[in-house]
Formats: sequence, C-alpha cells, structure tokens
Amino acid sequence: MAQQQGRFCSLDEAVDKLGLSRPEIYRRVQDQALKGEKSDRSLCFDLEEIERYAEVLEQERGLLQGAIDRWLAFFAGRLADRPWAVIEDVADKPVAEQVAEIGERILQDALGEGARDVYFDPLYAGLRLLYSVEHCREMARFEDCLTEPLGTWLKGLTVLAEAAPDQLGEGLVEVGAEAVPDQLSEGLARKTWGEVGCQLRLTEVPSTLGSHFYLHLFTDYEGTKLEDLGYMPEQAERLRREFGARPGLFLLVGSGGPEDERHRLVLARDWADAGRLVVCLDHRVGYRAEQLVQLELRDGASPDFKTLWQAALDMSPDVVVLDEVRDVDQAQALLEGVRSGAVVLAQMRAGNIIEAVQKLLEFEIDRAALSRVLLGGTDKAVVRRLCPQCAQRRLLRDEEAARLNAAVGDEVGTPAGCSACGNGFVGRRPVYGLWPADAKLAAWIADPQADPPLSPIGSESLTAALRRAVLDGEATPEEALAFMP
Repeated sequence: MAQQQGRFCSLDEAVDKLGLSRPEIYRRVQDQALKGEKSDRSLCFDLEEIERYAEVLEQERGLLQGAIDRWLAFFAGRLADRPWAVIEDVADKPVAEQVAEIGERILQDALGEGARDVYFDPLYAGLRLLYSVEHCREMARFEDCLTEPLGTWLKGLTVLAEAAPDQLGEGLVEVGAEAVPDQLSEGLARKTWGEVGCQLRLTEVPSTLGSHFYLHLFTDYEGTKLEDLGYMPEQAERLRREFGARPGLFLLVGSGGPEDERHRLVLARDWADAGRLVVCLDHRVGYRAEQLVQLELRDGASPDFKTLWQAALDMSPDVVVLDEVRDVDQAQALLEGVRSGAVVLAQMRAGNIIEAVQKLLEFEIDRAALSRVLLGGTDKAVVRRLCPQCAQRRLLRDEEAARLNAAVGDEVGTPAGCSACGNGFVGRRPVYGLWPADAKLAAWIADPQADPPLSPIGSESLTAALRRAVLDGEATPEEALAFMP
C-alpha cells in the first residue's frame, strides 16, 4: 500500500500541514483544487500534493492580505471626515476580524452617504459593492479572494438559513463551483458605532453567479413624518385627524416593497404618537418600532393567524395593522376587527383602491358590511424625481395644461443630465392621493352589477398630488399624465 510506504498522509495530518479545517479541505477536494484519494473509507493525500497545495495557499493568503490592506485603507479614507465613525486597528488581528472590520467600515460609509440599500453583487470573479442613494452607483469592486470571506461576515450579522459547509445538501443548488441557497433567506440586525446606529435587514438571494446579498438600512424611521413620505401637508393632516378617528377599514395600496413598508409603519407610528394603542401583525417584520406592538405571522408556523389576530383584539387596540391580506380568513378578520371598535389598516398589493376592493371581494368578504365600514384608502404613483441641479424649464403644452388643469403659461421641469445624475433624474418620488369612501364607492361595493367609480379629483386626490409634483418641478408632465384618468 502507498500509505505504508510513507508517501501519503491522513486527513488530520493535512489539516495540520495546510492550516485548513476539515470542511474547507472537503470543499477544495470537491472543487478539484486539491487532489485526494479514498483509502479504507478515509480521505488521504499524496505528500507531494500537500506540498504543492501549501504553496498555492501561501500565494492565496498573500493575495487576500493585500486585498484586505487595500480596502481597509480605502474605507478608512472615506470615513476620515466622519467624526462619529468608529475605526478599529486590526493590523495584528486574524484575517476573519480584518474582513469584519472592512464590513463595519462599509456599513458606516453607506450610512454616512445616506444609502438606504446596499448590494453585494457577485461577478464571475469577485463582488461589486453598490449603494442606492437617490440612484444606484458602484462604490467598489472586490477581488475574488474576498468573495467568500465577505459572504461569511455578512451571514454572521444575523440569523440566516445555514447549510453544511462541506457538502451539498437539502436546500442548496450548485452554481459553478459554489453551493448557494435555492430560496431567499433573511434576518434582522441592529448595528451601532458610538452614538450612531441603525437597524438593517439582510437578504441572501440565489443568483446564477452565486449569492447576492442585499442590505436594507432603516436609517430615518424615527424622524420620518407623513409629509416626508410624499404626502401634501393637507393630506397628512386629514390622515391624522379623520381616518383614525372612528372604527373602520382603511386600505393602503402598493407592491409590498421597502417604501410601502415604510409608508405603513410611519402611518401606524403617527397614530401611536397621538396616544393610540397600535398592534401590527406582520408576515415579515422589517423594522422594530418601540411605539408599536408588533406580532409576527409565519406561514405554517405556530401560533397561526387566527390565534395572533385574537390576541391582538384581546389587547383592546385603537388601531390594528395587517401588512398583507393573503386569504379568506384574513379578509374576514378585517370586519371582525372593525366590529371590535378598532381602526383596521390593511395593506393590499394593488394598483389603486378599486383593485384593492376587488381583491377583498374575491376573498368572499361581505359586500354590504364592507360598504358600511370602509373609511377609504390611499392611491399611489411613483415617478422619477427630476434632478434639481440640472433640470431645465419649459412651457406647458396646451393638451398638458388641459389635463393637468393648469394655466397654459405655467412652466414645468424637463430633464437635462449632469455629472450628479447622469440622465436628469435622481431617485423616485412617491405620490399619494386620498380616496375617501363616498356614496358612489359604497354603492359600487354593495352592488355587484354596478360599474366602479372613477378616481376622485378633489384637492387631496392623486390627480391633485401629481399636478402639484409637476408644477413644483419634481416630476415631468409625461410621467404624471400616465397615472391620470
């Protein structure tokens, strides 16, 4: 036997000689980077192969250390003008701690830049780092040797689904030479640096090039007002004063993205700040707000929806918030909440209030009861925000002025493009309209043969809000008119 002639070493000996863990050695054998042989069901290695691979590892470690030193210096330079930033000296620390410090500096840099979203996007070799600050831009492009260490640090920020490190198993798919999850996994965390901090949500998304990591930073929730979301002042005042004043159902429409989540939570917090007890039931808790009672709904897990809903009503809340209506039981529960004396705020994946009501009716909710308890809801449009640095002005055309109910001589903005924006736009501008439940809406809900009413055109409607955004130079007439009747 070759082993008996002394040319082979065992797995444990390879661990000692290479400085790798057993799972790391298994993975490198699987990737065919290191050649091993099976003997008596045990993995063993030719000594010459171990010596060859030790040289390879030495080169890899040199490249990794060089990359670490480069990016530590890069982000330290970017944070030099941030007096609140915390920069740790990790020169003599293990590699894992040095990589973690790169990550900490990235998060602080993103926070200082005002980024709400940070992306670690896999490439064929390496990762690119993207910040979303009004528009998405690339901040760095990391070497391939940093891909795995940065991924390990990201997964360590919070609790994510984990898989066996040395083999492909259930819940994994093979992408190139790597194993990545075959479904989304996410978790919440809170980071602080001195007196500065934020909550964040980390999502690991499988892609054809490997794991894509997406961080959403909840940076300004505590100080955000309804007006900051995009509401006109008169709309915000009516929301505070009227729609939370008596029991009933209020609907928010949207796609369920981070901006809709922010919208729902800021409105709920606004009512809580007014002295109301607000209980939220979320299928996906994204932000932990101290002013709210937040209960998490997990599909197929215990306690189920009915149990949590009853627990919420037992608290005698002033307001109950449901992040998404998904089935008949949840739709029926909305009426039950109103009958208990609460304002029920429900978010719907819909384009407008008519579509939201139609979805509720598909869940066999009682038409007559819905027509009586519906307080109204919000319509929403999202337009690109004109860059304030380079936007030019032009006169409204006759047909635009007629549809906007504006004067022909009014001036509006048009995109130009500059070094700050590139194409004339910076980010997106949510525009909201209030749709109160009136006699026409109630009659349509109660009568299955009736035609749905047109959207309202009052001073607090979506049409009025879009007109305001155009005349204020924040949106182009072309985009605003696409959302108008």
